[in-house]
Parts: sequence; C-alpha cells; structure tokens
Amino acid sequence: MFLLSFNLKGQRSKRILVTSFFILLIALAIAVAPKLGEKKKNINCDYSTPQAREFFLNMNKLDVNEISSRKIRIPTEFSKTYNEYCEMQNQAGFKLDNYKGKDAVIYTYEVTNYEDSENVRATLVVCGKEIIAADIYLYEQNGFFTALEAKC
Repeated sequence: MFLLSFNLKGQRSKRILVTSFFILLIALAIAVAPKLGEKKKNINCDYSTPQAREFFLNMNKLDVNEISSRKIRIPTEFSKTYNEYCEMQNQAGFKLDNYKGKDAVIYTYEVTNYEDSENVRATLVVCGKEIIAADIYLYEQNGFFTALEAKC
C-alpha cells in the first residue's frame, strides 16, 4: 500500500493542491458511478440491413438463412400472451413495450448450426433501425422458446 503524507502546517499551497486533488477525485467518482451499472442498450445500432441483422444473430452464435419477413403493427394494448412475451424480451434487454402502436418488420431465420435439429428458427422484430425483440425457438412439438440477448 502506498501512503502519501505531507506536513501541511503553514504550507498553504500544499493544502490547496491536496484539497484540489480530493475534489477532483470526488467529482470523477460522481461522474463515473452512474455509468458503472448501466446496461448496454440497442438504441445506437442500425439493423436496417440484412447484413447487420445477420451479424446480430452471429453475435448470438447462430448461423442463419433468412426465410421470411412480414410487416406488423405492435399492438397498442397487450394481451396476456403478449405481456408474457414482452416480459421475456425485457429480461433480455429489449424494451418492446416502448413500441406500442408502431409499425415493425418480423424477420424469420432458419438456424443452421443448432444441435442436430433442422427446425430451429430465430426471429427478429425490427422497428426502423432497431431490434426491439429477438428470440429463438424449436418449431416442433415439445420445442423451446427463449429470448436472445440484446447486444447493443
């Protein structure tokens, strides 16, 4: 441990220097502290191109082929099922409920590298340039369904 000590008695300039140093440290701590717990958000990423959307899925360790896309409107009021889906997306870092009443596009992908199954699909819901929901599911009886993690 490093210990720094000064004989400050009668040395006004040293006191001013040390006081200034501690004020700077406190200001730095106040400025940095709120950012330490901040979660990455997807608001600054542009996913309007096929390449960018595929890159997002690749970041989730998925190799994909796009198989369809369709325009939708996010409901202004969510049903019980939609609320459950929204909660799952919120836990993954997406804020689907912020897009109620907005137009979006659902992109569906075949996942080609998932554990010996040909029926795994990934879905991205894109509003403008933002991915507002993302999930992966097994398109079979007794399949699975889970959100993908927001990466941006």
